[in-house]
Amino acid sequence: MATLARLSFAIDAGRHVAAGMLKAVAALAFWFGWTQVKAGRMTFEQVLGAYLAVFYAAFGAAQARRVHWWVRADTAKARCSPWSNGSTIHWMGGY
Repeated sequence: MATLARLSFAIDAGRHVAAGMLKAVAALAFWFGWTQVKAGRMTFEQVLGAYLAVFYAAFGAAQARRVHWWVRADTAKARCSPWSNGSTIHWMGGY
């Protein structure tokens, strides 16, 4: 159990580090965009659009990986489930 607790702590610590790094990258991107606006090279709308596009793509990719893992796990569960005929519909409440 001690090993499991240490592993859980390490995973949580890794998540906090990743979140901190993401915040740092977001702050750096915002600062860079603001300098471009102040220098007159880009408009605020262009900077905001680029900022949102990059982070939307990053979060979308992360979410897609998470959902893909969940569907794979649930598909395996559905195949082994006595309440299922082998289809993946059962996670939506069907049989």
